[in-house]
Amino acid sequence: MVYGTSIPLKVLLFIWKSLLIRIPSSHNLMARGILSNDELTCCICEREVETASHISLGCDKAQLVWYYCYRWLGMVSVIHYNFADQMKNFKGMALKTNV
Repeated sequence: MVYGTSIPLKVLLFIWKSLLIRIPSSHNLMARGILSNDELTCCICEREVETASHISLGCDKAQLVWYYCYRWLGMVSVIHYNFADQMKNFKGMALKTNV
């Protein structure tokens, strides 16, 4: 845990890396010359290019996680395709609840 928050460090690091678009996605690894163009497909849904945005928001499994987070908080929301917007929305909505 990080001092002053109940969010685990690994979650905060994932959020920070997502906001900076530094998640080691297939797309980022290809840009660094680590992977080839043949290896860009998301290993979870196997349908789209694995970008930082896709991992965090676009993949069906990621959308399911967001759905359950909002449901747990008793809220209904729209999933944004910009991670910074999604985090602002989620933070604003979570602060309004008594969880």
